[in-house]
Amino acid sequence: MLLDRGISLVTDPRLPVFYPLNRGRWSSLSRRMDAVELGSLPELDVLFTFDVEYDYGSGGSGGTNFLLPFMKKAGPFFREHGIRATFFVQGDLISKCADGLRTLGLGHDIGLHGYAHEPWGSSWFIDEPMPSQEERMQLLVRSVAAFERAGFPRPRSFRAPNLVIDSASLKLLKESGFAADSSFPSYAGGLPLMQMRDGITELPVSFDPKPLFGRFLMARYLVFNTHNLARREFRDSFADAAMRVAKAQASAGQKPFIVFLSHPWEFFTPEPGFDNEFFGYSSEKNFSVLADAIAELKKSFRLRFRTVSELASSRK
Repeated sequence: MLLDRGISLVTDPRLPVFYPLNRGRWSSLSRRMDAVELGSLPELDVLFTFDVEYDYGSGGSGGTNFLLPFMKKAGPFFREHGIRATFFVQGDLISKCADGLRTLGLGHDIGLHGYAHEPWGSSWFIDEPMPSQEERMQLLVRSVAAFERAGFPRPRSFRAPNLVIDSASLKLLKESGFAADSSFPSYAGGLPLMQMRDGITELPVSFDPKPLFGRFLMARYLVFNTHNLARREFRDSFADAAMRVAKAQASAGQKPFIVFLSHPWEFFTPEPGFDNEFFGYSSEKNFSVLADAIAELKKSFRLRFRTVSELASSRK
């Protein structure tokens, strides 16, 4: 495990040693994007996704205080804006939040977020040991059974905790009947494109393809998530970043889409001990932050809200 983490660290594509690659990739992409003409108010598929997990994810202590309160507040918000969302739910939490999910109404997609927020791949920033391949298969079996007991269809979409997954896990997903995955490491950059990986349709969480270079030329790619939106991290505007994503996709022959990532705990005042630099942006005001982002996008695009499973199946 230590060897895998070490390899992951020295090969992280954001490191200064990869500055020429990151700079060159953006220069090449920007030239292709300059040749793209999307027209006035192009159509944009918008996928709002929520990782339904323990409060504060891997940084928490296994609490679930925000799950049901979030669903109670999210329902009216979704109906007001016409949002059809995707919820990636931990297998061990599906029964706990089943009634809350049902109150959201029809049209939403319920996918899987691992069984208990365990790793599905290795990376330098993950301390927890990854289950063996056999253990991961058993976790999928347990998760599917939990969905069925809770009265939900067998999940067809998956997102690994921390956006870390390996090829062996993708093959297990394929064998278990999953069709779509949203675990691409968006924070590492690359291209925000739909692609096939090990027989699974990969729909990455969106990220601005234009890199930011900080101290020592370390690259940073702004992921489309609540953290970056609430903290106003986007250099010009969220809509401008979305336009870069759309043009990058159009230059590759793909219809524009964005995938946005949120967590239930991000929409409530942090609990004591979590009001720090990592979680201090969490607030009830983040529903308004999302509403403002939707209004901003509508000035540049015609929005169509879709789910992960729907988009993956429609574009095969």
